[in-house]
Amino acid sequence: MDDKLNQVFENLDRWRHLPNYQLERRADIFFSVYLRELIANHKDIDTPLLNVIIPEFPLQRGLVVDTSDTSQRSVKVDYLLFSEDRKTIFFVELKTDCSSLNIIQDRYLAETIRVGFPKLLGGLNEIVMGTDSGRKYAHLLRLLLDAGILRVIRDVSQNEQKVVCCEGKTYEIISSEAKIQVVYVQPRESKRKSSIPDVKHIFFADIIKFLAPCHDDFSKRFSASLTEWQQDAGLSFEPCDNERD
Repeated sequence: MDDKLNQVFENLDRWRHLPNYQLERRADIFFSVYLRELIANHKDIDTPLLNVIIPEFPLQRGLVVDTSDTSQRSVKVDYLLFSEDRKTIFFVELKTDCSSLNIIQDRYLAETIRVGFPKLLGGLNEIVMGTDSGRKYAHLLRLLLDAGILRVIRDVSQNEQKVVCCEGKTYEIISSEAKIQVVYVQPRESKRKSSIPDVKHIFFADIIKFLAPCHDDFSKRFSASLTEWQQDAGLSFEPCDNERD
């Protein structure tokens, strides 16, 4: 195994126990490598997914958190994925510590299901209109275009409520009937029950099992760290050398 690759995971294993270190933000790229297959092979999903993953997908706060908030502020979904038939939109949340599961997030994720994806994309248009990062949002919209969720149009007169505008282009929302499926990726089953309707879970043990047939160094080393990450951070404590008997 490459020493530098091993060092990356050793650092994550150690640093996750520190008070201000957020493992989720550093490790999310590793989970993304396997995410499509993990969801597609979930026993309660079993559907092929498009080869498109959108990280940190923005949801306008006024739609899902606080209806009195008319700003362009947003909360984020860790990953957005799509079934090949585009009938299901997957909102995936990664938790590397079960203590970070919380009621507030459950509530707004449940609200996304009630609001529906077309309206959430309408909220995305409001975010785009109020941002100075138009070029970055153009890249986000390009991924939605690649996924077949949007298409470029020239005449907006017939679809004024179903468009997103960015960097001189106007996009029409195609998948208006797609349902939202929330999936939590988390270390293990939690005693706290989620309030999200029909939420699905992928536990780290499921990922370890999925990776078992893989023989590449990255998968084996990732699996080893996942085994440790099943336990909440801060619980294990290795004594320093000068503290040992």
